[in-house]
Amino acid sequence: MSYDKTLIDFKKLQSYVDDVEISDIKCNSKSIWIKHISKGASCLDFNLNQKEIEVIARQIANQVDAVFNEVDPVIEADYADLRVQILHHSVSPSGMNMTIRKTPFNMRIDASKVAKNKYCTAMVMELIKNSVKQKMGIVNCGETGSGKTELMKLENSFIPAYQGIVTIEDTSELHLSTLFKDRNIIELKTNGSFFDFDMANRSTMRMDPDWVELSEARGVEIEKLMFCRSVGHGILTTIHMLNSTSLAQRIMNMFDPLRRPSDQVLTDMVFDYFDIVIHICCEYDLRSTQRFIDEISIYERVDQKNVLTTVYKANKGLKNVQYCMLPTSFSNRLDKKVVASWNALCK
Repeated sequence: MSYDKTLIDFKKLQSYVDDVEISDIKCNSKSIWIKHISKGASCLDFNLNQKEIEVIARQIANQVDAVFNEVDPVIEADYADLRVQILHHSVSPSGMNMTIRKTPFNMRIDASKVAKNKYCTAMVMELIKNSVKQKMGIVNCGETGSGKTELMKLENSFIPAYQGIVTIEDTSELHLSTLFKDRNIIELKTNGSFFDFDMANRSTMRMDPDWVELSEARGVEIEKLMFCRSVGHGILTTIHMLNSTSLAQRIMNMFDPLRRPSDQVLTDMVFDYFDIVIHICCEYDLRSTQRFIDEISIYERVDQKNVLTTVYKANKGLKNVQYCMLPTSFSNRLDKKVVASWNALCK
């Protein structure tokens, strides 16, 4: 549900809510922790007690016409670049808690500075850019807060301006229409049973898009996204995963058990419909935050066999970078200069 954040008084947290460099705020009635884009995690020297959090919850509840009590113990609401969840003390015995997650209207990743910022090598960025231009099936994966959506925004900047994009989200995070105002972009937002993913997908197919993008794949909606890929659309999505090589197993766990094909059939579908999986790592402490691409894997189906090749690995600070030769069938779809430059680094 949406609310107007300008009408909400976040009390002593207001300046932190307004600070674009802060990505997350977590308040548990006993302490407040924030995550800064570059300065890491820190605990604030003040707190909001349970009553103060409840006042904020009541303000949001009134705006979204919701109830907040022991029977309805969760408030979830979003407004543009801000997403708030508040849990009632009846389901959070340690005390009422509030989580604020920010998804800004800007791109935090500058493609020209990825090597300088130790996010990835310039060669990796060229590979990603070329994969997008070839309208592939692309997955950004990693843990919560690793920056999957931020990379997705950057990838959209590589899509040719004449290609149509349809995004499907349940919470607004990509903000592509704001980032790329003159592009052919249609944003769809699901809202449960009134406009669920099935309905959004049917609407999408009637729009004849070049790209279908799901901001986050969590469950059975992945089946519809795979269908979009099977009929030729480029796809972009994010998935919570521990590495770039476990996509097949992860998708098996997301499918509806009543509709799920056999393990082998589903695995074959994964290797047919997805091309490149990019894993993003986020390491932070009390002084710094470092997000970086630590692994890239290529998924192929060659001569009726599934071939998985991890072509890039790196540690924090881009130390011990390892390149592997790009598979032939994948390479045949890329710019020859990009392939030659990449493979030259493997010798």
